[in-house]
Amino acid sequence: MKPEIIERFGDILQYPVQEFMSGFVNFTRIYANNILDYYQGNTAVPDMESFTQLAYLLQQSHVIEELVVQKQYQFDSYGYYELCEQLDDIKTKLEGFDNASRWCRSSITKNSYSSVVQQDFVLRSQQTIESLSREVGQPDWDNQWVDIATKNDLTEEEYTPAGGNILKYSFQSNLKLFIETVVDNIAGQTVYGKDFDKKITFEDDDLKVLSYRKTIEQAVYILLNLRKGDSPEFPQDGIQSNLVVGGNMGNVTLPVIFKQIAQTFSKDDTLKSLQILDFKKEEDKISLSCQIETRLGEVVPQLVVL
Repeated sequence: MKPEIIERFGDILQYPVQEFMSGFVNFTRIYANNILDYYQGNTAVPDMESFTQLAYLLQQSHVIEELVVQKQYQFDSYGYYELCEQLDDIKTKLEGFDNASRWCRSSITKNSYSSVVQQDFVLRSQQTIESLSREVGQPDWDNQWVDIATKNDLTEEEYTPAGGNILKYSFQSNLKLFIETVVDNIAGQTVYGKDFDKKITFEDDDLKVLSYRKTIEQAVYILLNLRKGDSPEFPQDGIQSNLVVGGNMGNVTLPVIFKQIAQTFSKDDTLKSLQILDFKKEEDKISLSCQIETRLGEVVPQLVVL
């Protein structure tokens, strides 16, 4: 972009546009990586100057946006509109950095500068505090379970194999979590993400969005009923249709179906394990009773008819 166009554009807006654009270039060179490093867990302490620079530039981008709306009738050159597109791209990039915690799948939420998070966890039946310590990723889990029991003031009499105890545990939230199927701050049920209802419906004048729990239940249902070719992006995922429609329902087919279901589920990193508890063959149909364990250790039962 020619400097004279930027200068005249700034005169129209009565705003130092060149200074703003130079500030953005300096931000990307000096500060941007500090923000990404913090959310990716490469550094434990945030560089506050980097966050301050981001907040200032983002605020100024909104100021420019408002001025463009007010002064656009004075634009008499195509170059001004090209410059508007560049400024809009800068604003989009700044918003991306502002939401870097989500794009990095960080458990540190935006504007939270403490890397310690406290999380509730409900013990499952027959689950020990020691296994909980291992499941949440504590490095010295065979010893740190004592810390969980102590902080929750849990006596031996209060713990039962039946489960149901609600425990709180603290952990460093800047751990690197490799969840590729969700874009959000990964903490608690946010690991499931949110999705639209598969039956497109409107709620409060907008598309209906499912809760975290309903999202994972819907995801499990879709994966169990997926057929090869249903997903344009991943056509190899799912069950071969000819195995369940007009195919041979003998024992030779069932292992193939089970394997294809397992392969499909293995690509969803919000899920931990899949168990097929029972199956029934009735004429040309197969009923599967399944139990899916999520990344959080929650169980999603599902009955599917193939």
